Amino acid sequence: MAVDYPFGLRTLLLGRQKSQTPKYDATQPLSGPAYLRNLSTDAPAIYQATFRFVSDNEALLFRAWVTANQIDIGAPFNLPMRVEGSESGANTTQEVQVMPDNDILSNTRISETGFEYTATIRCRKETTGLEDYYDIINDGGLDLLNGRENIDRALNWYLPEG
Repeated sequence: MAVDYPFGLRTLLLGRQKSQTPKYDATQPLSGPAYLRNLSTDAPAIYQATFRFVSDNEALLFRAWVTANQIDIGAPFNLPMRVEGSESGANTTQEVQVMPDNDILSNTRISETGFEYTATIRCRKETTGLEDYYDIINDGGLDLLNGRENIDRALNWYLPEG
């Protein structure tokens, strides 16, 4: 069971870069058209994340939390972060895990502005908040979902009696 990221600590992630495992590849035959081959339906998102703390106390609390909950050896944890589809800049909680080739506590940088911990984290399945609206999107309502402010208009368009 995943533990929650500590409420009192900063959740700001600097320098987040995202990559994702390919779900398919295209073959390049010598002649004829190329065809697509399904590789997997499991395509976790991989983030290069940096946790930055400006005080010694925050850094110590973070280190204690990581050690006590075995985050540094791969235990899953819930991390509030902004992903595509997050409503008006709000964070959604994602279940993530530190990658095994990476020790979050040894990747520490101490600077004049504080302490930085970097890690490669994996999110098995991102939750965007749009999962409930996939049917509307598949029915051609994507143009109504401009920034999700128009979701009421989309629902009223599809369900006028509701």
